[in-house]
Amino acid sequence: MKKFIFPIIVLLSIPIASFGFRLGGCSAPFLTIGGGTRALALGGAYSAFAEGIEAIYWNPAGIAKLHNIGADFVYANLFPGSGMSVNNIAITVPAGDGTIGVSTVSLLSGDMLYEPDIVQTSLPLYFSANSFAIGVSYARRMTDKFNSGMTFKIVNQYAYNMSVSAPGWACDVGGTYNTKIKTLKLGFVDLSDLRFGFMIQNFGPDVAFSGERLRFYYTYDDTMQSSDIPAIWLPTKDPLPLSFQFGIAVNALNTKDYRITLMSDLVNVLDQPTTFGVGVEASISDKYFARVGYTGKNNIWDGNTEDTFIGRAIERFNEGYTAGFGIVNKLATKDITVDYTYQSHKYLHGIHRIGVGFSL
Repeated sequence: MKKFIFPIIVLLSIPIASFGFRLGGCSAPFLTIGGGTRALALGGAYSAFAEGIEAIYWNPAGIAKLHNIGADFVYANLFPGSGMSVNNIAITVPAGDGTIGVSTVSLLSGDMLYEPDIVQTSLPLYFSANSFAIGVSYARRMTDKFNSGMTFKIVNQYAYNMSVSAPGWACDVGGTYNTKIKTLKLGFVDLSDLRFGFMIQNFGPDVAFSGERLRFYYTYDDTMQSSDIPAIWLPTKDPLPLSFQFGIAVNALNTKDYRITLMSDLVNVLDQPTTFGVGVEASISDKYFARVGYTGKNNIWDGNTEDTFIGRAIERFNEGYTAGFGIVNKLATKDITVDYTYQSHKYLHGIHRIGVGFSL
């Protein structure tokens, strides 16, 4: 048993290495925000602990353990007053030795005014910059300890009323392994159910914007040309935010009525600093849940790294303290779940998320 103690100490203390990257250099950055409520309340440390419907966003292998049809709906108003929101919907259905799931993630900007002189029209034009991903997942119980899962998703970023979009596709692959060790002594604490998890997200081809709004005409008043010259902006292709996440979870207390689970994840996203997440979930009778977490980044900076404003915004979005709670109540033949999560932000208002789910 002692051979497991060193990995636990190492992963929970989060030693992190750095590598060169271009901050904010990927397309579809909304894919790094994360979905659901529970995982975000735990600092995003969810690849090993992944369970329940919202595991579909963090590690699809986690939905392999579901035995009932279920659905989950989440809404978050980003930065009050901005008009931005995040919406998640997930549905899972058991299928033999596995589970099939469908999920959506959307980031909506709300209406924004485009300056009339820029679009060369006398009428003001309102538009919205929206992003969404629709995924189909399948997870299977490979053995009594190991589960695997995969998600194929269609991704699109578009400007409504602007005829510009950037479609693409991506795949997620993940796995969880439960050692099922019932007692593991660490000092004065008896640990149990040591779990490991890994996740590769957003593996897909580079994407670029296209559409009518990229077409325009050159106008030269000081030349002999008789008409404007048609032209088009040539967009560059950018990669999706490919990421690798590895985590560990273990029960520090596990009795009939009470459970405390500790978890930690290391996250490596292509265009962001290496980050880590730690979280603690306490439950009473698997009906009442309290959660706290923290997401931080590596402080070792590569001096050759290229920096961008968008990259900084993404980096700060995924950094800070988190907390939340959940309640599971049985209503007729359904388990109704209500979850709430708060995410702090380094410079802007905190983010409130509310989720409602049920299983038959």
